[in-house]
Amino acid sequence: MAKNRSLKSAARKQEQDTKSLSPSPGEVIITEHVASVFGVGKRPANANDSERPYVSLKYFDGSYECFSDWSKSDLLAFTDLLRRLSQMSWVQIMGTGGKKGGKTGLGCTRLSCSQLPASATSGLSEDLAYMEMRVSLKARIHGFRMNEAFFLLCLDKDHKICT
Repeated sequence: MAKNRSLKSAARKQEQDTKSLSPSPGEVIITEHVASVFGVGKRPANANDSERPYVSLKYFDGSYECFSDWSKSDLLAFTDLLRRLSQMSWVQIMGTGGKKGGKTGLGCTRLSCSQLPASATSGLSEDLAYMEMRVSLKARIHGFRMNEAFFLLCLDKDHKICT
């Protein structure tokens, strides 16, 4: 009998604890791990610089150029780029940039919004951290960084956008 009361008491306490975690409308409760993965929540400035990025297609604009326009070797190079990105931190990625002739590896270069096709940046802020990354000798991808994420905006198989 005492065992049942103890179990009922524990169940009531668990139910109360769960209710206190119930989100109000429009509110989302996430674990610390999920917050870390998606780069949300309270974090020190530049905390994301040591994180490994992931690529998001949320704002991808296929009207400028589509993956179907790319050759098999360009697509393989893009896959290799994704692998390399997953093994680097943002500090390392940004370190591959530099002046013309001094870039290495990904050749990550900051861009202004006006350098990208208008269709790719439509509805986005001009203040975002726009950049280009080298996929192959010719091919580039363009997008912006927010926390750990790199939001791919457009493809540039012949490096025509920022020459």
